[in-house]
Amino acid sequence: MSESRQSIPQAFPAFIAREEADGNVKAAAGTWQEKDLPPQGVDIQVEYSCLNYKDALSAIGNKGVSPNYPHIPGIDASGIRMDSGEKVVITGFDLGMGSPGGLAAYARVPEAWLIPLPSSLDSYRAMTYGTAGVTAGLCVQALLDRGVKPDHGPVLVSGATGGVGSIAVSILAGMGFEVHGVTGKDDKHAWLKSIGAAQVIPRDEFLVKKDRPLMRPEYIGAVDTVGSSMLHRILRSLKFSGTVAACGMVGGTELETNIFPFILRDVALIGIASADSSRERKKAIWSKLADEWSVDWLQEDAKLIRLDELPSAVEQILAGGVSGRIVVNPGE
Repeated sequence: MSESRQSIPQAFPAFIAREEADGNVKAAAGTWQEKDLPPQGVDIQVEYSCLNYKDALSAIGNKGVSPNYPHIPGIDASGIRMDSGEKVVITGFDLGMGSPGGLAAYARVPEAWLIPLPSSLDSYRAMTYGTAGVTAGLCVQALLDRGVKPDHGPVLVSGATGGVGSIAVSILAGMGFEVHGVTGKDDKHAWLKSIGAAQVIPRDEFLVKKDRPLMRPEYIGAVDTVGSSMLHRILRSLKFSGTVAACGMVGGTELETNIFPFILRDVALIGIASADSSRERKKAIWSKLADEWSVDWLQEDAKLIRLDELPSAVEQILAGGVSGRIVVNPGE
């Protein structure tokens, strides 16, 4: 307990993105100064973080994600409150975006961002979920809140091999839903079935262009992590009173669709903004991830790396070459 009450050292290891003279941003393991953390907040000894697509964008200088450099990426962190020794988890809010993030040995964050770590989770397992797990949980909860039930019909998950998609597949399957997963990765069909998908649909097959304003009603609910043409296709395929929870835009930011799913089938499109969801909503999701929504395969598929291995991991995640979660030990 005495160690948990120590103060943050003057300098500590971190993954730092710096803007160079030519305007390009490069990130590497380095040393961050305590004086460059926010002046106020709760001091956290970070035990684990994880690498998300948004962190990779921050690391290469996407100022829509992180406007100021030098900067520590990392929208997730788990560790120890240094004033009390309590285990906590932080996902989203402004961590790793406008303020120094979790890919460092220490962090200083507002009290309002901290969520007590459920007793059945440890810091490592929490980061196998990270923001991806919270986002998947919020999507599933949105479907449940609209009254979607397993006996109403199958549900669809797009981007099913990604972090959010794969966790959503497992949670929904564990609740008894018939889950259909859409993926562009032909080599992942068997894996998707092993984590709960009843049917796997190749992305190109699902997106075959059909000009009909409505398609055969197949799904009572969907979790869409892709957006754009994928979301348009899903909306036209929902059953009466169907619901889609939309949380991603890897397929594009524009949505060209029509009014018919909404006024003829009572379809609901619900946006999920995980980063800024309230502390209370996140706490409720973490409680479920630690209990009835537990996804056991995440630990087996996760890869643990050091800060100095992050540049290579950033390249891989931006190229779409990462399967499974990447957990980071910032203290090694």
